[in-house]
Amino acid sequence: MPNREALIGLLADGQTHSGVELARQLACSRTAVWKQLHRLPELGLSTVAEPGRGYRLLTPLDLFDERKLRDALSQFVQRRLDVLQMHAITDSTNNELRRQASPEAGRFQVALAEFQTGGRGRRGRHWLSPFGSGVCLSISTTLAERPAGMPALGLALGVAVQRALTLAGVPGVQLKWPNDLLANGGKLAGLLTEVDGEPDGPLRVITGVGVNLRVPPDTQERLRQDGALPAIGALELAHEDICRNRLAAGLINELGAGIQDFAEQGFAPIAAEWRRLDALRDQRVEVRSGDRIITGVADGIDANGSLVVMTSRGRETVVSGEVSVRPL
Repeated sequence: MPNREALIGLLADGQTHSGVELARQLACSRTAVWKQLHRLPELGLSTVAEPGRGYRLLTPLDLFDERKLRDALSQFVQRRLDVLQMHAITDSTNNELRRQASPEAGRFQVALAEFQTGGRGRRGRHWLSPFGSGVCLSISTTLAERPAGMPALGLALGVAVQRALTLAGVPGVQLKWPNDLLANGGKLAGLLTEVDGEPDGPLRVITGVGVNLRVPPDTQERLRQDGALPAIGALELAHEDICRNRLAAGLINELGAGIQDFAEQGFAPIAAEWRRLDALRDQRVEVRSGDRIITGVADGIDANGSLVVMTSRGRETVVSGEVSVRPL
């Protein structure tokens, strides 16, 4: 049986490839190729069979390339990068880094994947992203001491992701508390930050980021059925084409710098930037925390990164990671 990832690599250019050609390059039978082609929908990929000519992917893929990605990394990251993993398929990039020994303080480990079988968003939701259609990556580091304003780390790294997307040519990106990035009314990206270690340090920080580049109609339908926000892809928003490898490198660069800045200065220097990008400010919201429901008007965040809601009972704050926030 041919390797499924090798088959995808041959089809990634979007051109039509005959069954004979594919079988020869993969050193297998045409029947084996046909069987693997019929498994590609498991990864969210659609193929077109052209009678008498062969097969092609409905949408070409810009696959990750380690050389291109490394060339686009900043010197700051290159000097501190100990591990760069590139996976075709994995359960999640956060899990890949969790299986590694913790990096030394100030050093980075990075994992990327074309497809995640168990990528997670908020509240345990599955992160839906067909093979090669977005950017799924995680970055891990160790903080020697607990920084000031530690609960707001995820918010600070949301700003880092927003900066990377803006540099890549994606306009109008906003931050939806606590860890979503929106544009043009749709969800463009999300991040999940996990911290473990001693209360005062050292702390291992693993941040996973998922960015949509293109969102197929069937993915949109699954999101609708799950009651999630509609998704939007960066390619729908950018004025020019986006190089996936350069975007991934830009995310790593900004996250690396953002983690370092937070370790040294905390959240205070970046709080004003977060507030400027706040997508919920002055909107009516419903906040769900366990069995508790809070309704009111979003009034930004406090110094610790908690959401502030003005309710009929007065000012209330909500802690990150325990709520669902939806505009009414």
